[in-house]
Amino acid sequence: GICSWLMRRHTFSTLRKVSFALCVFAIFTVIGMGVCLNSTPSHSLPTITDKTLAIARIENIPTEREYSYNTQATIVALNDSSGTRNSNIKIQLSLQKSFTAKTLQCGEMIIFRPELQLIENNAMPYSFDYAQFMMRKGIMYRQYLADDSWQLSQHQAPHSLRQQAMQIQQQCITTLQRCRLSEINIGLLSALLWGYKANIDPSTREYFSAAGLSHILAVSGLH
Repeated sequence: GICSWLMRRHTFSTLRKVSFALCVFAIFTVIGMGVCLNSTPSHSLPTITDKTLAIARIENIPTEREYSYNTQATIVALNDSSGTRNSNIKIQLSLQKSFTAKTLQCGEMIIFRPELQLIENNAMPYSFDYAQFMMRKGIMYRQYLADDSWQLSQHQAPHSLRQQAMQIQQQCITTLQRCRLSEINIGLLSALLWGYKANIDPSTREYFSAAGLSHILAVSGLH
């Protein structure tokens, strides 16, 4: 109603111009605050007992680390003696190295007992604020799962467009790995062709960074 009143005439007075600008600013401020509040993860967790089971959806391709496979997941439901409750808790998972963990696909569901730990920074001064970095991605908790502490669920949730794209990406990388190429070349090609950077050798990253060419490893229209 206010905006309609302000736009009745084609020629705005100075007062109406200022009022119109303030009105638009206030609307976008309220919208922005709503988006921020909605996207900020909550520190509180639902009630979890030693009999609670979590059902989580794998959100990205597991990345190999020295002692584990790391991936991100979303706990979509919690089940205990009181029944099944819907949930939406994003977590970072570290899975003990095994063939099953290595072959996990985006969108697959796993079942485990939740023992979530809050992601915290180390005590070193001026170190990278990893907790804040993960919070911006909506992830505040992590958990390590031994190979015998989780299992695949028979239930499969509908795949989103993003998950379908990541499945195609994973299939392309698997095909590339069957070629007789060195691990370094596979990592570079995965980044250049499909934007998957987890397989890039750390020393290769340093070389590109020192030469000021890190942007080459990012898929863009210029490619």
